Amino acid sequence: MRTFTEVSMRSEPAVLAFEPGDVIFHEGEASDEVFLVAEGAVELLEAETAVRQAGPGDIVGESALADRAPRTFTAVACTTCRLVAIDQERFNSLVRHSPQFARHLMQLLGNQLAQLSPAWNQVALRAL
Repeated sequence: MRTFTEVSMRSEPAVLAFEPGDVIFHEGEASDEVFLVAEGAVELLEAETAVRQAGPGDIVGESALADRAPRTFTAVACTTCRLVAIDQERFNSLVRHSPQFARHLMQLLGNQLAQLSPAWNQVALRAL
């Protein structure tokens, strides 16, 4: 069985390299692609507060393909990183042609929601 990473990296997608401290995208920016973390670690910040960290196999910026709304987080490289850029067309193709991709994506999103709930509660309490 192929892994999500293997399926996502076929047919020469854009692979981007970042160094520690590099901003991958900013909260509020327009969004039209998601990123698969192939190597390294990425921290997601909301209003300058760390919300979660993503590592190899994780996706960041996934709301870009769901609703094309502005980015809800700022993503910053914690380590040297390689990220695979996945645009709307590639994402749709992966969902259509790879049940493993769709299943993996649902698992990631479920895990991310579970991780974010306590962090969002803390951010909301600080705002009061």
